[in-house]
Amino acid sequence: AAVNFATICARQNLSTVLIDLDMDSGDAACYLGLRHQYSLADVIGNLDQLDQAMLEGIMTRDPLGFYVLCAPDEVERSREITEQHLLEIGTFLIQHYDVVVVDGSRSLDPLLLSCLELSETIFVMLTQEFPAVRNAQHYLAALARAGYGQEAVKLVVNRYEKRGSVHVSMDQLQQTLGAAPFWGFPNRYEEAMKSVHEARPVVTRGDADLGRSYRDFAKKLGLAGKQASAAQVK
Repeated sequence: AAVNFATICARQNLSTVLIDLDMDSGDAACYLGLRHQYSLADVIGNLDQLDQAMLEGIMTRDPLGFYVLCAPDEVERSREITEQHLLEIGTFLIQHYDVVVVDGSRSLDPLLLSCLELSETIFVMLTQEFPAVRNAQHYLAALARAGYGQEAVKLVVNRYEKRGSVHVSMDQLQQTLGAAPFWGFPNRYEEAMKSVHEARPVVTRGDADLGRSYRDFAKKLGLAGKQASAAQVK
């Protein structure tokens, strides 16, 4: 979702940065087929000389036009990154780029919370299985305790199925979670996997239903021809 969202923003001629904040298993570069030499940890080591030229020398640029700030490959280096580091880097990025997309970790750890502090919109993604809905309920409650209510958080359903006795319906989701889902990406598993294996975002394929859904999602956000400041994709 983060990769496709960043692609759409770049195609709108918005200067865009995608940050992979999954320190344990970040795979944004893999999804894009990018070979990266540097990572977020290298920015931390050069914060005293942080400027746009230095940062763009560390980030990896996708041919689609956006930059990717990759997670460290070494777990040990990721442990050196603090929330204060991310606040400093995030503030700099927001000041110099139109859109900053953060692919968050699964847990609400201090690093993710520091990014939420800077974010304009938080997207919480879930599927329609009962355990996923239960986990989303706990996650939303934790976000609310941290000060992020319904105005800041948007629910997005992945692999959405309109019919099916084994799935929680949209009405049931709204009743359980206290908010209507903002969007549902259709269950097009083969399209998604083909995109992953080709290392190209599905939104670049004009014939893909899933890619069309991502484009419509962006339109609902008002991104067509507009600028945004920051976004968090979970």
